[in-house]
Amino acid sequence: MKTLLPAAIIFGILSAIDNSTFAQIWTSNGIPGMSGWSALAMSADGIVMTAAGSTNIYISTNSGAIWLPTSAPGQYWAAIASSADGSKLIAAASPVGYAGGIYTSTNFGTSWTSNNVPNPNYWNAVASSADGTRLIATAGYYSSSAGPVCISTDSGNTWAQTGAPVTDWCSVASSADGSKLLAGTFGGPVYLSTNSGGTWMLQTNLPAARWETMALSADGRILMAVAYEVGSGPGGIYTSTNSGAVWTRANTPTSQYYWPAFCSSADGTKWVAIGHWVFYSTNSGNT
Repeated sequence: MKTLLPAAIIFGILSAIDNSTFAQIWTSNGIPGMSGWSALAMSADGIVMTAAGSTNIYISTNSGAIWLPTSAPGQYWAAIASSADGSKLIAAASPVGYAGGIYTSTNFGTSWTSNNVPNPNYWNAVASSADGTRLIATAGYYSSSAGPVCISTDSGNTWAQTGAPVTDWCSVASSADGSKLLAGTFGGPVYLSTNSGGTWMLQTNLPAARWETMALSADGRILMAVAYEVGSGPGGIYTSTNSGAVWTRANTPTSQYYWPAFCSSADGTKWVAIGHWVFYSTNSGNT
């Protein structure tokens, strides 16, 4: 389950990633006023945007000028991801008054399919390869319910549980080709797979934390693991520039921030993070 954040804020953040001036001017994108926005996704060119909330999923195909509801069923939508062109979507629904499950769309949200995915407790994080064929989903619920990591190699038509531990998963990210996967737990470790989920490696030089967000560069070489909190204290942003061999803690503005949201450019050098304020870095977190 992700910390809820105002959609307009994160859309501005995502727009800032590819803006050389880093968005000194912010614009409200006219998204409908539904409460409980929980997840966002964007195409690589920034034209197609999707926003998931407590009861519906909305889409914009003109960079946020107009928003329309998709045909997604009424669910509590916890996470969403898209292909690079924005046409293929995967969304995770948690059973908060609903049935829950994993849903996919291959036509910009016009129609949705409930997938034959194992249904443990709470699906809370999803990721997609750039072409939308390789999908990953994790389950867990604030340390009270453990779940698996499942993958699909055919756009969600079939699913398989990976060999990752059944635990309290919190976040997941994928490289562009879907071969490298990074997944974080709630109050525990981070795991990395370099073979599309075939095997998983415990990242032993990272602390136990509430790993709220994972991110990878498109080639999977640069890894970013973002902790909302470490132990019982404020969180931190950690990065590896050699596919997880060595991790370092980024030089974030202060150690007293909790980090609920983070995103990165495709090359892994430009970051935007929320920690009470909005922070950005143009050099992989050095400043």
